[in-house]
This record gives sequence, C-alpha cells and structure tokens, in this order.
Amino acid sequence: MIQVRTHDPQPEYMFKHVLTQETAYQSLLHQQRKLIHKQIGDYMSRLYWELGEEYAPIVADHYFKSETWPRALRYFQRAAEAAEQSFANHQAGRILYSGPGSSLVLLALG
Repeated sequence: MIQVRTHDPQPEYMFKHVLTQETAYQSLLHQQRKLIHKQIGDYMSRLYWELGEEYAPIVADHYFKSETWPRALRYFQRAAEAAEQSFANHQAGRILYSGPGSSLVLLALG
C-alpha cells in the first residue's frame, strides 16, 4: 500500500495507488485533516529557507486546507512573487487570482 519514494535527505513515502490515498484521506474527520495539514504546513515552513521558493505553493496549500488563513495568504503571495520574479507571470496570476488563494487575496485587498 505504501512505498518509499526517496531516501535522501529524509525518506519520503507515497501510496502505491491514488485510490488508496484518497480513501485514507476521506476516512479522516474534517478536524483531523485540518490538524494534519496545519502540522505539515508548520513543519515545511520551518524548513522553507532550505527548501526554496518552489515549495511556497505547497506550504500555502497546506495552510489553506488547515484554514490557517494569514499563513496561507503569506505563502500564496510568496509563491506568486517567486513566479513573477522568474517571469512566469501567467503562473503568478493563476496563484493569486484563480487558485485556492484567490479568495484570500480578495479578502486581504478588502
């Protein structure tokens, strides 16, 4: 059901089949999912300086799914800024205006 994806620098695990992953995920209560996403977001944000800008959308998504709105917005903005700096303007616009972070951006702009 689960296999090792990579060994370096730390082991990463993945489900062998997406349906197994989805079944396991859906079997968790909403509050459990929120807590797990918050823990992952917190862990990744501590490593963020090591991981680099390309992980900003992943961190943002975990905070979004945990309903930790201020942190989600911060990382969505970082992801968009990183995309913009690499001249990926279409991707930056998608992150800010059509992805899950778009509602947070609109609320922040007031």
